[in-house]
Amino acid sequence: MPTNPQPENIPTPAGARDRQPRTLRVYQHTVCDGQTSVTGYAFERMANPFEFGRGGTICCRCNKAVPLQEVFWIDTGESVFDYKRRLRSGFSKLRRLLLASLGLVGAIAGGAIGFFSGILMIGRVGNRWSIEAGLVGALCAAVCGVTIAAQLLPPILMRRLLGLDFRNCD
Repeated sequence: MPTNPQPENIPTPAGARDRQPRTLRVYQHTVCDGQTSVTGYAFERMANPFEFGRGGTICCRCNKAVPLQEVFWIDTGESVFDYKRRLRSGFSKLRRLLLASLGLVGAIAGGAIGFFSGILMIGRVGNRWSIEAGLVGALCAAVCGVTIAAQLLPPILMRRLLGLDFRNCD
C-alpha cells in the first residue's frame, strides 16, 4: 500500500505541484463571446473543484450571472464546469466526501460554539437561561463556521496535506 497521500488520478501538467501558482486565468462566455480575467481569491475559488455553492460566475462583457457550463477556459477550451468535475473525479469517493462535508462540519461546530456562547454572554434572565440568545448565537456562528470550513479550508488543506494547488491544473 502506497504511503503517498496524493490524489489518485488528478491530471496535472508537469511540475504543477512544484511551480509557483498561476495568478490569472481567462474564460470566455459562449453566449456573448466576452472574455473575463479572473485573479486573486476569485480565481482560487473558481479553480477549486470542491468550492461550496459555486455554480456560476459573472461575465464582464454582458454583466450577467452565468452558469459554469457556459464559460470555457481560453487556454484549454474546456468548460469550467467540466474542469471542476474532472478534477473532483480524480479523488477517491471518501476524499470527495470528506472535502465536500467540511461546510457541514463547520456549521455544526460553529452552531454549538455559538449556542453556548450566546447563552453565556446573556446569562440568566429571571430564573431561566436565555435560550433565545443561544439560538441567535448558534445561527451567527453556524454561518461563520460554514464560511470558514467550506470556503477557506479546502484550498489550504489541498496545498498543505496533498501538495496540490488547483490554480496550476490545466
